[in-house]
Amino acid sequence: MARRRRRRRPLGPKGQLTVTLILYVLFAGLVAAAVGAHAAAAQSSYVQAHGVLDSATVLNVDNTSSTARGTTTWHAEVTVQLQQPVDGTTTSVVQVPYKDNSNDGDTITVLVDPSNPGYSELPGSANTTNTPWIVLLVFSVLMLFGVVLATRRTIRLFRQRRAARGLAYSDNAPGGF
Repeated sequence: MARRRRRRRPLGPKGQLTVTLILYVLFAGLVAAAVGAHAAAAQSSYVQAHGVLDSATVLNVDNTSSTARGTTTWHAEVTVQLQQPVDGTTTSVVQVPYKDNSNDGDTITVLVDPSNPGYSELPGSANTTNTPWIVLLVFSVLMLFGVVLATRRTIRLFRQRRAARGLAYSDNAPGGF
């Protein structure tokens, strides 16, 4: 005997409003993530183009990994002592987009952000690229279309509900009713 599928009732105005508000929050989160990723890419690009080249002594290496879909990616933050202070700053944290095998006391070459000397990168190894923020921007635009459609549906449902209420409680019913 085949099971009968239950038809799902369509959302009412309040349920649709809840869905729309959730979509707005998700859209805002995507936009914020895109802005943050763009800022990181801009800083990395700036450091690679205008960073102050300096030799530095490794004080500490902090490798972190993340695994997604069976692929492990590494990122390292290497705390260094700069040989030539930049804007009065003598230590900096080098952002490395892969696992770093440096040992404490090793000497490495770094690019120090002249506007934020606490941030550094390795020459030729940008910490991030433009790809993440572009992908987030594309998803934000797609989410915006969904938000607009959900908003239109919510407004339509509330207008229909208001019109139905006006008909149900009308004092001037047609003759014969």
